[in-house]
Amino acid sequence: MAKLKEVYEIEGKRSTMEECVKMHVFREGNFFHLYEWSAWLLVIVEKMDLKVTHKEIKNLDGTLLMVGFPESSREKFLPADARTETLTENAFDVMVPVEKLGEGATPEYLAKVYAQWKESVPVEKLKEKTKKEENKDSSGSQALATVSSDNHGAKSVRPVSVIMHDILRFQVESHTPLDCMFFLVKLKEELSFLY
Repeated sequence: MAKLKEVYEIEGKRSTMEECVKMHVFREGNFFHLYEWSAWLLVIVEKMDLKVTHKEIKNLDGTLLMVGFPESSREKFLPADARTETLTENAFDVMVPVEKLGEGATPEYLAKVYAQWKESVPVEKLKEKTKKEENKDSSGSQALATVSSDNHGAKSVRPVSVIMHDILRFQVESHTPLDCMFFLVKLKEELSFLY
């Protein structure tokens, strides 16, 4: 993994639109990894269906988002026609067309959208916690959650952040209208317990 200090330093520089469109890609062995803002650009803006990992960092008061894919899948996940800039032997930038960020988007607006997305991705807790503590965190009163029933009438609880993550990952353009309707009905049913 790239050094955390380096990742946070690079990903923290998003004060101009020129910086906002850069996806920083790190080659780590036979894999490419993107962190924080760059992961958001790839998953949400470029609409790539990748598993997002969101971990607490032990030596840092915070969390880290990451996506990755094999080097052999580069053409599948990184836009072939995108402008690139080599930084080092193991790092390069891919520029996302500014039009994909929305007309009139500002760095401040994009920072808010990114922060909301980051908040919606479930955090993997540090392994130091026991299973009992993790269960308490995920089902306690601190976590806003929804209740749904399975086919046998049993109740299950899903945090709203997990539902938000599902919404953000659902790609309407790749589903039939009927699939979209069922997805919406399922969400409505889950969220109806909040009101």
